[in-house]
Amino acid sequence: DDMGKGRPNKGTETQNQEYQKQYVRIFSLNTHRETKDAGLIKSQMLESEEYGRGIDIMCIQETGFGEADKASVSAALGRGWKAHHSIGPEKKWGVMTIFGGDCFKKPGVQRGASAEGRWVHSVFPLMGQVELHVLNIYAPVAPWENREASERWWKEIIDKVNDITRDGHEVILIGDFNCYKDHVTDKHTMASTHNHMVVQEFFHRIERETGLKDVFRKMHPTAAVVTCSKGKERETARR
Repeated sequence: DDMGKGRPNKGTETQNQEYQKQYVRIFSLNTHRETKDAGLIKSQMLESEEYGRGIDIMCIQETGFGEADKASVSAALGRGWKAHHSIGPEKKWGVMTIFGGDCFKKPGVQRGASAEGRWVHSVFPLMGQVELHVLNIYAPVAPWENREASERWWKEIIDKVNDITRDGHEVILIGDFNCYKDHVTDKHTMASTHNHMVVQEFFHRIERETGLKDVFRKMHPTAAVVTCSKGKERETARR
C-alpha cells in the first residue's frame, strides 16, 4: 500500500552477512484503524516464511491504538517480538513498527516518536558500528489545505534523515507519505492541477534535500500503478 525510500541500490534488502539472514524484508501498510489484532498482523508477517518471503519488519500507519493498548499488543505478538509505537491523540492516527524473529542478533531500539502519532524511529544493528534506521511515518493529509504546517512537519523529518546519514548510517523512510512523485504514473485522481503541483513538490523536496531515492520507482521507472485503492470510482496513490 505504501512507499518505502532508501539509498540508491539499497532498497529494502540490506546486505548483512554477519547475521543469519543476508537481507531485511520491510513491509508497510496503512490499516485505516481497521486492524486491531496485533497477533493477526504478526501471522501475516510469517505466513509466507516457508516460501522465503516472510517479513522481518512491518511498518503500520493509522493504528488507532492508545496507551492502554500497548500491553495487549505485546501479549498478542508473543515472546521474541516487539512493537515500537507512536500514539496519536484520542486514538487517532498512530504508527507502529513490529519486528522480531532471527533478523538481528540484537533487538531494535526505539530512538524516538512523535507526540501526534505521526512517526516512530527504530534502530537496528548491522555489521560493525553501522546501524539501520527505519523511520515509519504517517504524513499530514492534503498539504495544500495547510501548507505551512505540512512544511514544518516535513522539515522535521528531512532534518532527522540528514542527521542519520551524516553519521554514516543507513536509513529507510517508509510509510504513508500522502504525496506522490507524478500524478500520471502514480494514477492519482485529484481535481485540481494546483493540488498536483503542491503534492508533487513535497515529494521532490524529500528526494532533493535528503538524497534518498524512491525504491519502487527505481525498480519500475515507467509503470503506471496505484498503491492505494479507494473503490472503483476513486483511486489514490499512497506514495
